[in-house]
Amino acid sequence: MKQAIFPGIVGSAAAAGLGMATDRRVDRDYGMGGMGFVRRWGSAFGQNAVGQFVGDFALASAFHQDPRYHPDKKKGFGHRMGHALAAVVVTHSDSGKSEFNSSQLIGIAAAAGASTAWHHSSDRSGKYFAERFAYGVSFSAGYKVISEFLFYRNEPRN
Repeated sequence: MKQAIFPGIVGSAAAAGLGMATDRRVDRDYGMGGMGFVRRWGSAFGQNAVGQFVGDFALASAFHQDPRYHPDKKKGFGHRMGHALAAVVVTHSDSGKSEFNSSQLIGIAAAAGASTAWHHSSDRSGKYFAERFAYGVSFSAGYKVISEFLFYRNEPRN
């Protein structure tokens, strides 16, 4: 719940603003102005909430995966950047072993599918689903990079 609410509210507002500023085709039918922003924000927030619930709660529990981000223990920008980006596809199991991050990627796909379903009919297609999935993966990677270099900047490193 905490992840869905915050940073979900801020992240979805940023996504809505970015989508509006670039006039992304994937949600152009929401229009411009205040109402267009609110519609984009609601859609982005809903997409984030579905992804969090499905990927970070339901499937992570079912697959015995740890959905939390764990900062890199090594020093150096390259190591840390690589670790943050790899965390999109690699996670820890409940036993601590590294494994494919199926829960998060399926959660992102579920979120993209839900978002595609509630968009206007002109914005529902496999192409737009793929674009929403790619945005979801990109935002996940971006959040992990921000976490590594901002939230975990003072972690002890080897």
